Amino acid sequence: MLWAYQQQLNPLNNQLLSTIFAGLPVITLFWLLVPRRWLAPKAAVGGAVVALLVANLGRARGRRCGSALPSRSQGAGLEQG
Repeated sequence: MLWAYQQQLNPLNNQLLSTIFAGLPVITLFWLLVPRRWLAPKAAVGGAVVALLVANLGRARGRRCGSALPSRSQGAGLEQG
């Protein structure tokens, strides 16, 4: 019998907080682009940093997301190549 992976859609046990934390990188990106008028590459780095911070917060709460930093660095290498 195959076991299907069940994604946890409410990791903080609070729908509102889970939604806010999931949206923080995108909100940060748009905030840096529009009101702060940063250039797109700098704003993208800011959004990526916030995404890594949210992922590390999940790791501190016992979640499995230790591959966030290696995944990001590998993606950055592909962007430059």
